[in-house]
Amino acid sequence: MRVVQEQPPFRYELNNVFRLPEGAIFTFSDIIYNPSGRDIDLPLMRHEELHSVRQGKDPKGWWKRYLADPAFRLFEETLAYREQYKEMKKYIKDRNRLSKYAMSLAKDLSGEAY
Repeated sequence: MRVVQEQPPFRYELNNVFRLPEGAIFTFSDIIYNPSGRDIDLPLMRHEELHSVRQGKDPKGWWKRYLADPAFRLFEETLAYREQYKEMKKYIKDRNRLSKYAMSLAKDLSGEAY
């Protein structure tokens, strides 16, 4: 995957659907749009790679549905956050730290963006 420090081409559509959190990144096909230039750790990269795989050969169609269908958006994000958590479990062995990480992901997933 290629990471670019640019706004995604569909940023106006995103802004019409929900308020974007600071530092948000977006995957379109095999490109991760990272306007803020934030660090992307391996667990987050796995999250975005899953979006890329799920978009398949029709990223425009995937994004159209993602923006129009809240249930689809939640389903897709749940899969991606699950992948992110699974990757982080390889690095965090302390169950309390892992629990805090899971709670952080749950907070993100239940936030305004989704």
